Amino acid sequence: MGKIVEIAKILVSPTEKLIDVIRAAIGKAYEPRYEKRMSDAKAYEITTVANALRDSSDIPITYSKEGLTMSTTDFDEFKKRTQSRLAYQELTKQKNIESVADYAYAQLEGAADVPNDPVDQDWINRFFNSVADVSNEDMQLLWGKILAGEVKQPGSFSLRTLETLRNMSKKDAELFVKIAPFLVSITSDSQKVLSSDDELCEKYGLSYGKIIMILDECGLINSSAFLTFNLSLTKEQEIPVYTLERVALLRGLNDNSVKISFGVHTLTKVGLELFNLIDAKPNNEYFSDFIKNIESANKGKVVATIHSVNTIQNGGINYKKEPIEIIKSDNK
Repeated sequence: MGKIVEIAKILVSPTEKLIDVIRAAIGKAYEPRYEKRMSDAKAYEITTVANALRDSSDIPITYSKEGLTMSTTDFDEFKKRTQSRLAYQELTKQKNIESVADYAYAQLEGAADVPNDPVDQDWINRFFNSVADVSNEDMQLLWGKILAGEVKQPGSFSLRTLETLRNMSKKDAELFVKIAPFLVSITSDSQKVLSSDDELCEKYGLSYGKIIMILDECGLINSSAFLTFNLSLTKEQEIPVYTLERVALLRGLNDNSVKISFGVHTLTKVGLELFNLIDAKPNNEYFSDFIKNIESANKGKVVATIHSVNTIQNGGINYKKEPIEIIKSDNK
């Protein structure tokens, strides 16, 4: 009889795996920082280098019938300044890369071992080419979280997400963080929505023109005014709508199955990947208004009870049985 041997996955330290990923992108240039525990390594100070390299003198150029000319001495000085500029640019890029790597290391330090699944080389190349031009500390932190997440679980962040983030400004990122407390899950973690009701959005400062449209242009949210979410409800079956702190259980009011609909803006796949990096406390008042808005749009069809969430694990929601609020209108 044949014998089946189950091979256990090899687990490795996440920080060691991170160093391997960095080495695959920029060689051993980062290792001195790692060896100094990521804190005291200061091989260079970019402002000092910049001051040493700066040379603002002009090149004397003359024009004659032979054309533009400059002396050999002047041209040699010109080459030196060109080399200085290129050196400064490369040093700046290296500093940016190492800052992002530091943030990633901080995210992974002390974390449990992770599977030794390799990070895709094309992904690594795209990532480090992108972060080389990121100097803002807040954006570097966000990029560091992405790198840490990809080390933990390769495939968590798509190349499209890297490209989208690369083209985002700090202001764009701040707008996305602003809407995070108002995003609601519908039936599964794979779908995050924001109400498209103008009155409700304006109440919580979620201006369509100043926030939603901009995030749509960034590729983080679908802002179509005609996008609706449709659910089929029965009196016996409960459908959850939830955040990390509240869950609303929707049921039909009648014995027969009923269909309800309500307008929403949905996160794109890129938006969902980035949302998972944000530690946002849900706005419970908004959530209650969101459910009331669903009931009002489907009056006489649906009843909802809102409960406090204990835990959410693997798509399962554990909540307190006693409802915080019951939302129901007369069946007319």
